[in-house]
Amino acid sequence: MKQWVYKIKQSLKILKALVRYSFITESAYAANNWGNILSTTAYVITLILFIKIILQKFHSIAGYSENEILILFFSGQLYFYASWGSGVRMIGFELVEAVRNGNFDYYLIRPWNVLIALLGTRLRTFALLRDAIVPTAILSLWINWGAVHIHSVTQLLFFIFPIIALIIEFAISITLSSIVFFLGEATRVLDVFVRANSDNTLSQMPLDALPTGSKRYLLLSILPALLTSAVGGAVFLGKLPLMHGLIIALPIVCVALVIMTIVWKLGLKHYASASS
Repeated sequence: MKQWVYKIKQSLKILKALVRYSFITESAYAANNWGNILSTTAYVITLILFIKIILQKFHSIAGYSENEILILFFSGQLYFYASWGSGVRMIGFELVEAVRNGNFDYYLIRPWNVLIALLGTRLRTFALLRDAIVPTAILSLWINWGAVHIHSVTQLLFFIFPIIALIIEFAISITLSSIVFFLGEATRVLDVFVRANSDNTLSQMPLDALPTGSKRYLLLSILPALLTSAVGGAVFLGKLPLMHGLIIALPIVCVALVIMTIVWKLGLKHYASASS
């Protein structure tokens, strides 16, 4: 028990140091800070106006009104910032870089989990707060929250789906980046995955607009950002029962974690044998 307490305390100390370091490095240049705030704010406002123009002509998309599409966009934006600020979106690149430049051995001798150590180096705490607050606040003010009808308490559990999506994105990133252990490179395939999940058009995609059957599962598996907006948004708006959403999401996250574990262990074994 004492050993576990000691490990937790050590991990928290290291995490605190990483957060402090990220704050110092990201807040060093004031011009960059203001530039990021202005660019993200302008982007969100432009996309809001685009949605309003499109919906003035078509009135609804796959049964979703303008206000509901904005709510999907809002949930997608929150997921984007959470994925980026927590380091999940960039952890794969950190792994590839560490293996290629020889720094991966340094991670292996750290007194905590290798994946947590990799994740910690990509924390963007200050950048998350800096870039997210203003555009997210503007978007939330544009939404008519009074028009959202909560018929069941289970609708409020929609936040489960962004968490599941983060786990899936983490698992896929580690799986794809582990290719570097075998081929010595994985940046391109990882870049395709990250760019696809960074596409904000996904955050406006209603569930009913997606293909049905196995094609829907495939899309949600390789583009976990859709779980937040399409599935989580549908649950929040009362268009999809919570249990139906979990039936969609849980098998995907389980398969993603199993594949990640297998590929990760094989990669570590291959790396150890190649290094010896």
